Amino acid sequence: SLRRAISESGASICCGLFWPEAYMQMLYAIARRGWYDRSKASVRGWEAFGRATVRHLDGDVFHVRSGAGQGGAIAAAKRKGMKVVVDQSLAHPAEMQHNLKPIYEATGERFTLGPSDPFWKVVLKDCEDADVLLVNSDYVKQTFVDQGYDPDRIVVAYLGVRRDFLALKENYALAEDGKLRLLFTGGFALRKGADLIIDAVTKLDAAGVDCLVEVAGHADEGRRLLQAYPAHIHEKFIFHGFIPQDELKALFKRADMYVFPSAAEGCAKSAMEAMAAGVPVICTSETGTPVEVGEGRRIVPRGDSQALADAIAELGRDIAMREHMGRVGSQYVRTHLSWKDYGGRLVEIYTDLL
Repeated sequence: SLRRAISESGASICCGLFWPEAYMQMLYAIARRGWYDRSKASVRGWEAFGRATVRHLDGDVFHVRSGAGQGGAIAAAKRKGMKVVVDQSLAHPAEMQHNLKPIYEATGERFTLGPSDPFWKVVLKDCEDADVLLVNSDYVKQTFVDQGYDPDRIVVAYLGVRRDFLALKENYALAEDGKLRLLFTGGFALRKGADLIIDAVTKLDAAGVDCLVEVAGHADEGRRLLQAYPAHIHEKFIFHGFIPQDELKALFKRADMYVFPSAAEGCAKSAMEAMAAGVPVICTSETGTPVEVGEGRRIVPRGDSQALADAIAELGRDIAMREHMGRVGSQYVRTHLSWKDYGGRLVEIYTDLL
């Protein structure tokens, strides 16, 4: 909505919305104490963002995160004659319900990612109201097409990856102790395959393959899942917690492979960072990594810990394959997944709309 102002001034303009953010964080704090429903807190918070956005709408295109277009924001933009681009970063909630609900129910974790959840109803309303639905992978597009969305209204723009993550890994030999060093970054939780990684490591341990898994990111859910396994399996996991992006570089350099067997993503930024670094990636198609990357990553079936264990063991035995996958993945990111590429794609989308 700031296109005209930016073109006139030559400067980038940012306007923070403090009160909606403060209101949302207050609601989340109340929800964490069990005094309010988390999904309802999200709905109220994002509606507040929408209401606060209305007075800033002045331009040709309203590009809005899904969930933040209610509270009158999208309606106001359309009254002003603006075109609406809704940015959706995850698979359709019907896909998440199909892939995840049985897993959550089996482990006793609460499932709130389906289309009947109050927050996801708001997200889907934004998606329906859009002139263009912008998604970050072909996988996400397909999940919406499967639910009846017009494919001609959906456009794909893969996100960029920082250039300083490129080609970090140089040595593909295993450490002197012979352990396979696996890396996972992000939320170590059910949706992202924490249960499968733990189970695969257990299977590898039984087969005599020694692994060490380093986890960088929030891991409360994964730690709870790990409690069901023997103590010696716990010792195969190192939990770093949240660490700055620049500190991830050291983890990428020493990892033999990156594992991300997610059941439903949008486009996993963490997997693309690993590819950029030159680390061979083992993931599911549901991570949304670009199909064109080909041999730059190994795809395993969703929900199959044995297939994950087999892929880890195979890569662990083959240094040439690890190096080949790492270099192919890094080159693909270098040539296709920069923020400049992403910005160019947005220019095309806005131009076509106008």
